[in-house]
Amino acid sequence: MQQNKNRTTGIKLEGDRQIWRLLFILALFSILAVSSSSYKLTLYKGNFSFIFSHVMYLFAGFVIMYVLHKTSLDTVKKLAPVALLFIALLLLFVLIFSPNKRWMLGAQPSEFAKIAIVVYLAKTLSEKIKTGIEFIILVVLPVGIYCGLILFGHTSTVLIIGLNAVVLVLMAANRKHIAVTFMSVLFAAAVYMAFESFFPRSDTAKSRISTFFERVEPKSGSQEYYAVQAINRGGVIALRPGKSKYREKLSEANNDFIYAIIVEEYGLFGGIIFVVLPYLYLFYRVIRIIKRCKKPFPALMTGGLFFMIIVQTLINIGVSVHVLPVTGQNLPLISSGGSSIIATCIAFGLILSVSRLVETQKKQLRIKNQEAVIKKRN
Repeated sequence: MQQNKNRTTGIKLEGDRQIWRLLFILALFSILAVSSSSYKLTLYKGNFSFIFSHVMYLFAGFVIMYVLHKTSLDTVKKLAPVALLFIALLLLFVLIFSPNKRWMLGAQPSEFAKIAIVVYLAKTLSEKIKTGIEFIILVVLPVGIYCGLILFGHTSTVLIIGLNAVVLVLMAANRKHIAVTFMSVLFAAAVYMAFESFFPRSDTAKSRISTFFERVEPKSGSQEYYAVQAINRGGVIALRPGKSKYREKLSEANNDFIYAIIVEEYGLFGGIIFVVLPYLYLFYRVIRIIKRCKKPFPALMTGGLFFMIIVQTLINIGVSVHVLPVTGQNLPLISSGGSSIIATCIAFGLILSVSRLVETQKKQLRIKNQEAVIKKRN
């Protein structure tokens, strides 16, 4: 009896085991990628504290992921409005007191805002919203407030939040709500164009977009130029881990342009094997989870969270290969950055919580069917 008790204690990973394995592989690979791409920072500081902090953020993120995947969805649903309000207050604090409108005590609240709004919208859209006015108050207004608070520091994050909100409304599949959503998007765009001078990041965004469309090739000496050169140097197949030539020239080699360094060191083949294929397989596993959800809330939350991660991944890769203008979005779970890593782990923790629920329901159904078969035989 004592041996059986010992077997049941300790850390037990539940939910989709394939997702757990992929996340561990991505995290281990991120340590290699960040160790190489942060070479300039390591030389500047004279120690490995930057790499150590990256490992510690990953460790903390996985601990949070483990705790969240054990959390019931009823608890998540109840805490969604509280989290939304708390993050909104943090964003307001950053807007008032932070000089760059982004950071607060070394953290970026906007990273957690992306998750808070998805969970809240999933909860709200899974419930009955009777009128268009109610939809505007419960859905459009919170999204608008969040976007307004973040727009002073992050233009690309606002676009991700807005796009995610539209996708969630489409997933909920209410025609009236879809019509109101698109009218709200047009109204928000008109308001932004009328008052863009009030937003300090609007000039940066316009400059990056205009530069991107004016030039077929990136300007020599720019960050985009070095990223493209790094990818060209990598070729199709390469095996030079830790021997990047352009990591010292890219100021954000460990963040915004880490995919370029990965391709330079491991080739295009390595970039596909270590980054693209894992996220494609994650996409497949998440779709399986969504299809097996019996209620709207877990399906909407899972779809919204992973859509956010996939969009951020595509943006980061798109910037590195020069098919998108520079945005400042990290490569989820691979780029360095404490807030980004923790936020991504929170998102996957919630997705795994849904996966755990789906598997529990599947087991319960199998047991019920077995009992029914035994009952028939008797």
